[in-house]
Amino acid sequence: IELKDSNINNESSEIIKYLKKDSYKIILDVKGKQYDSISFAKRINNIFNNNKIAFISSLLYTTCSYHMTDVVTRAAVGEIVAYMVAPLTLLGLFYILFDDKKKWYIFAISFALLVNAHVITAFMMFIIYLFIIVFNIKKVLKENRFKYLFYCVLLGLSLSSFFIFPLVEQLLSGKFVLNYPEFLPSSKAVPIIKMFIDD
Repeated sequence: IELKDSNINNESSEIIKYLKKDSYKIILDVKGKQYDSISFAKRINNIFNNNKIAFISSLLYTTCSYHMTDVVTRAAVGEIVAYMVAPLTLLGLFYILFDDKKKWYIFAISFALLVNAHVITAFMMFIIYLFIIVFNIKKVLKENRFKYLFYCVLLGLSLSSFFIFPLVEQLLSGKFVLNYPEFLPSSKAVPIIKMFIDD
């Protein structure tokens, strides 16, 4: 329906823009949170076989205030997707180290998804998982689980190579200025003493 009055058209287009913006946030928040909660609960339940632990851990994971900031303030879709995939990587690593090592492909595929969704989260998870592997190195070597970790690296790199190799090439060939002094936390921080004493 074409409206004759241009004021009505302008107002309706503003309302539609507003609804689109808010519906985007609602969909990401609700669907993302539902998936985060269900996914995390299932993965923790697979590891511990305890519904109470699964419920409490999924509640803590999904109600983290940083998640809300990602969706509402920053619209960080990559991080939202990374938070949805991260529990699956945890389950995959659990299978390789402690359970059915033949399910190694879960870790490889989910970690490739994590890398493609958000590199910083993938890097942080890589460091955490590296510590977990190092602390369990005797079990890994004794039960011949190291080759499955190697398979994970090969498959994970293959699946994310279209992203990883150009990224590495760009980082090695160019100069990037990533720290702007005006955006550093130290430039915006308030000294602790000012929290208790007014000048």
